[in-house]
Amino acid sequence: MKESKGSFKLLLLASLATLFINLIPQGKLLLYPFNLFVTYVHETCHALVGWLTLGSVSGMTINPDTSGVTYVLGGSAILTYSAGYLGSTIFGALLLILCHKEETAKKILAALAVAVLAVTVFFIGVGYTAFFLAVVLSLIGLLLFAKPDLSQSLKVALSAGGAATFFTLIAFLAITNNLFGWIAGLTLTAVLFLAAKFLPARAAHFFLSFLAIQSCLNALVDIKTLWFISAASSNHSDAQGMYTVTGIPAIFWATLWGFISLVILTVSLFIYHRAATKMFPRK
Repeated sequence: MKESKGSFKLLLLASLATLFINLIPQGKLLLYPFNLFVTYVHETCHALVGWLTLGSVSGMTINPDTSGVTYVLGGSAILTYSAGYLGSTIFGALLLILCHKEETAKKILAALAVAVLAVTVFFIGVGYTAFFLAVVLSLIGLLLFAKPDLSQSLKVALSAGGAATFFTLIAFLAITNNLFGWIAGLTLTAVLFLAAKFLPARAAHFFLSFLAIQSCLNALVDIKTLWFISAASSNHSDAQGMYTVTGIPAIFWATLWGFISLVILTVSLFIYHRAATKMFPRK
């Protein structure tokens, strides 16, 4: 009873905090990491559906302006294009439903940290080169820290090899336009992991609630932006890609995705409310 009431209050507080941050002059800057996180979710949904429909993912790019591109070859184009906006909406809805239990907040944050790291390692980059270099660098680091009794000459050689591998990885990511994606991914991973590890249970619960609210709102805002883009221009977008595949105007797909997203979020709020009322029924 107390736990569910507290969860509802935290969700309300997270919503009010979101509203306040959006009203202050530098609010968008404060919400920037959350917007990047939603971009990761959006592009990951493209990649996963591409895989599930027997396509292949050749790379993913995350840009500083919070836009992104996922390169999917084969698979179902209709499902893959639709997966970005609808997938991020479903993710936000699930996060909203799951965040009503305080004792699971840390576990969910830790799972999200692992997921972002996996996306960064396997999807950000071109082929397996970045993954191989990252593995080599990790092994060198583990060897240096796990074996402090190594000879000085071996330590120097390993350190030099580690430095060379690190700068090679940086250069490769910069050339392939994926350096920012890796920096953002590793930073988000670190923030989520530190939140799961060191925040008190109550603070971790609030952080997860705030993340859920941001994910839901960003999903709706992104679809609204897509709708205006589709109505006013033929710029590249998921909806424009659907037009290319189906011949149906982009504005139709933007409208359809917006309607489905509203239904999904409405259902998730109903489920959240029902779970809360079961724990503290009215008398």
